[in-house]
Amino acid sequence: MNQVEKYKPIVKILRYIEDAPRVIASAGKSTLTFKSFESIVEDMDSEEVSNWIRELVRRGHGSPLEHSIYIFEVVCSRVASHQLVRHRIASYTQLSQRYSDNYLRSMVLKLSLKTGLNIEIPLKPKGRDDYLLYYRVLNEVLNSDLGFGELSDSVSEAFIIPPTVIKNRDIEYLKSIIYSVREYYRLLSNGYTAEDARFILPQSVKTRILVSMNARELTENFLPLRMCSRA
Repeated sequence: MNQVEKYKPIVKILRYIEDAPRVIASAGKSTLTFKSFESIVEDMDSEEVSNWIRELVRRGHGSPLEHSIYIFEVVCSRVASHQLVRHRIASYTQLSQRYSDNYLRSMVLKLSLKTGLNIEIPLKPKGRDDYLLYYRVLNEVLNSDLGFGELSDSVSEAFIIPPTVIKNRDIEYLKSIIYSVREYYRLLSNGYTAEDARFILPQSVKTRILVSMNARELTENFLPLRMCSRA
């Protein structure tokens, strides 16, 4: 992954129905013939599959597309995830921000290495004293002379960084994010619950979400809306 790509959201396709185009084309053809679905699938060659799919799209016959399911893994900001789940045509399973702060911990651990601190912090905090160590590391970072490149490299472990920030090399923007994470761990060290402490985190914090949609939902609803330049 190059340096620019690192700051962007990531989308991976995890699973899909094997031979999905043949399933879709056969489903469309099954509406016009008394043959069994299995026999239609077996008899179709690649060219016929392509022709049927093009014809289904041309005629706006969308229901056969629903027989193909795609499952994606999306790593994005909480802002983007809130927009995503507004599409109630899909199924979603999202990483809990209450029970997992792995992205934040990865950022703190990376910053601790860059600053060369002699503070040994646990990979997984287990109590107030550990949270206080995380707070101390971030406090040192805010008072250090780390440059934009070092800070952006670390902050991108836990946050989506807008292109404008990268273009302007806005180090104060990055420090404001680090400040919020420092305060997050201060609150935890003072006994706040995770669900209360997280209120202070910026919405650009990363999350991970699994999304399942069928081909019709993707082509007729989701992509036309989200590919608009104004979306």
